Amino acid sequence: MSKVYKTYRQLVRILRKRNLQVKDGSKAIRILEKENYYNVINGYKDLFLKNRATATTEEEYLDNTLLDEIYALYTFDREIRIIHLKYLFDSAIKKLSRQLKVISIQKVLNTMGYTSDWKNVLQLTK
Repeated sequence: MSKVYKTYRQLVRILRKRNLQVKDGSKAIRILEKENYYNVINGYKDLFLKNRATATTEEEYLDNTLLDEIYALYTFDREIRIIHLKYLFDSAIKKLSRQLKVISIQKVLNTMGYTSDWKNVLQLTK
């Protein structure tokens, strides 16, 4: 079953029909244009649903649920993911840097005639 393309205005209308409170239609359209309907709505709606869609009924949001609340959850989650990725990248870069230093030092020392016997390395300082 293929879905028919809907404009952002139509998507906002559908959300309102499903009991989602949209205070500012223009702002809602800007959010959907910028972030994508699927990422914001489908990714985070489950916490806010009263009824899930079935073959005969459409999904319905809990009373007084705001689009701004779903978007706030989306942006909060995105920020947490960014922080987590920064930590992972930082850890990976530090580990790689340490490994490259060890490999480089070993190659230099081996070229200079020093083996992995670290007693010989102490002679470098004399």
